[in-house]
Amino acid sequence: MDYMDFLTLLIGTRAHMVKDFGTLLGKFKIQGDYVILPEDTCTIRTCAQSAIEFNMKCTAAGTGIAGIQVIGSKGTSDSVRLQVVNDAGTHTSHLSQWHFGSATRTDWTWIEKTFTATVGHHKLRILGREDGVKIKQIRISGACVLYDQAVYHSRFQAIFSKIPNLDGADGAEENR
Repeated sequence: MDYMDFLTLLIGTRAHMVKDFGTLLGKFKIQGDYVILPEDTCTIRTCAQSAIEFNMKCTAAGTGIAGIQVIGSKGTSDSVRLQVVNDAGTHTSHLSQWHFGSATRTDWTWIEKTFTATVGHHKLRILGREDGVKIKQIRISGACVLYDQAVYHSRFQAIFSKIPNLDGADGAEENR
């Protein structure tokens, strides 16, 4: 078991604040405790140049479920696009539209979308589609888990360096 497998067991499907856990690209901005693609900053064509990226590890090939807590405050701000990209930069899932529906216009609402991924490290991307979209939290379940590579790597590498025989690297295989 490596430290990322340990994280998968430890973190599970916990929700993460997007403003703290995602990397914002393009016109996405932090506003209060959520992220917004500000109104009147892009069109359906140009919004896709803005994205929120999350580090993700999949321990098995298969289906994952992404859940986001959203408000689509106006009738034309009720969708984003979802994409999974592997470490080599290859898209491992289709760029799919993710519509929220009219129930998200006034209250924070959890919505879910399935995706497929291969084993390994990936970037989960939420790409802009319509301006005015607000996203507060994200959670992943199924074959994959989100992680903050910089934070968790340093914390758990320090922990794992103190646990002998965890991966068999120091002769544990001989003792089995």
